[in-house]
Amino acid sequence: MNADGSGVTPLTNDASVDLFPAWSPDGKKIAFLSDRGGGGGDIWIMNADGSGIARLTAIGHVGKLAWSPDGKQLAFDRDTGIWTVDADGTHFGELNSRQCDPSSTCTSFSWPTWNPNGRTIAFEGTDTDYQGQTQADIWGIPLSGGSQSRITSTPSRSEAKPDWSPGAAKIALESFAPFASSQVWTMSANGLDGVQLTSDGSNGEPAWSPDGTRIAFASYRDGNFELYVMNADGSGQTNLTRNGAPAGEDSS
Repeated sequence: MNADGSGVTPLTNDASVDLFPAWSPDGKKIAFLSDRGGGGGDIWIMNADGSGIARLTAIGHVGKLAWSPDGKQLAFDRDTGIWTVDADGTHFGELNSRQCDPSSTCTSFSWPTWNPNGRTIAFEGTDTDYQGQTQADIWGIPLSGGSQSRITSTPSRSEAKPDWSPGAAKIALESFAPFASSQVWTMSANGLDGVQLTSDGSNGEPAWSPDGTRIAFASYRDGNFELYVMNADGSGQTNLTRNGAPAGEDSS
């Protein structure tokens, strides 16, 4: 659709489920997740007008995906870890996988987002203890090697679904306390200076505009999920869709 919510046009029309569309940096391609090939979901790519749909991976169980800034790779979550693959479907790399502390928790990883400099990927890490209680934080991992580390660590809240700003100075994210509605926040790239941008209903899955001035997000404030957009400081929150049914899985 257009950035103001007009001109909504379907790009796929298959009996399968198609999720998590992601524009290539040059705007010519859209990668997405689909289960149309079986195997629990894989990455497919099409032209920006919906033509030329082709399967990129055949490994199954692929989740949220994101293009690298140079368009040469995609990062994605699979099972409980973060992977990368070249844009032609070759050279898979597993950056991390589920890790468990025998005395406390297991941590699984999902929802990758690239730093615009292409050298770091941030992602969501969810700790699950042996009573089934969960806590999510934002993590980062350098692509040149080295250890992954937590960017946030807030025991009273979970931080999830990060999206790096085009200027790399901030990360937008979804944050929520136990039994409370999720809200969209921004923070500096080191996890400090958090600012809450939404407060009406349940909001999440933020995605920056290419110029960094606006953030699109999903909101349940009207009784079902719809897409909204706001200025980067949280002002000017505007409803883009009014479908009377779930508006989709991802605002990016």
